[in-house]
Amino acid sequence: VGWRTAFLVMAAFIAVLALPGALSVLCLKPSRKGLLPYGAVAASVQEEAVESGLSEKKSAGKSGFLSPAFPISILFALLCACITGLGQHFPGYAEHAGIGAAVGALMVSASMVGNIVSKLILGVLSDAIGPFRSCSLMTLINCGALLALSLLPVRGSLLPLVCAFFYGTIYSVAAVGVPLVVRFVFGPERYDAVYGVVAVFTSCGGALGLSVIGYLYDFFGGYGIAIGGCAVLGAVNVALLLVLALLRKREQAAGPEERSGKISVQAAEELS
Repeated sequence: VGWRTAFLVMAAFIAVLALPGALSVLCLKPSRKGLLPYGAVAASVQEEAVESGLSEKKSAGKSGFLSPAFPISILFALLCACITGLGQHFPGYAEHAGIGAAVGALMVSASMVGNIVSKLILGVLSDAIGPFRSCSLMTLINCGALLALSLLPVRGSLLPLVCAFFYGTIYSVAAVGVPLVVRFVFGPERYDAVYGVVAVFTSCGGALGLSVIGYLYDFFGGYGIAIGGCAVLGAVNVALLLVLALLRKREQAAGPEERSGKISVQAAEELS
């Protein structure tokens, strides 16, 4: 039906499926909507408990911003998202390599299949070997696919499709791995506050990577530098994961008393 009609169909699906959730208003307190909470007899006690828990969580979240792991987590998420920008340039890469835009479109599809499969695998691996090892493994697979795409001769359509499939593992790290790593590093009490900031940089990284890769193509007349650069960013991300793992281990070695003591002192200062 043509790409214009296809885009209109996509827009309709987005409007039907996403817009109602985006426009709905969520409230923590029923009183703000003129309602009583379920079990209204004990409502005041429950409300005090909820407010106390939210206050402690807010204090814990602020302590996460002071951790050296916070800027490293932001950089990790930013670089992961930057690499995901390459997938949208696969049609241009295929045309430049002389294998046709149709193969490039199939490469995009192959990377999306790799995206779905790797997300499921990453979730299972994270439960089995932890988020650091599983994210490192997926990132290394992505690096291998990028190096193969950059160094091996492009003949036919099979090799580019295989590389695109394994390239899709980076989507699992950006979408599933980043929140898992942040939650593991900062703990559930600081996760909400910290990940809210990290997620902003994930979105920025996707837009940045897409644009920079386009400019690199214009400047160098090919995608070789961009693909090699994405592989380098992947190697940097593996190093960042190692640093985050070491920081997590150091925090665990500090003992729960010291960690909770820091949070309690900060909470007391806030209340005063």
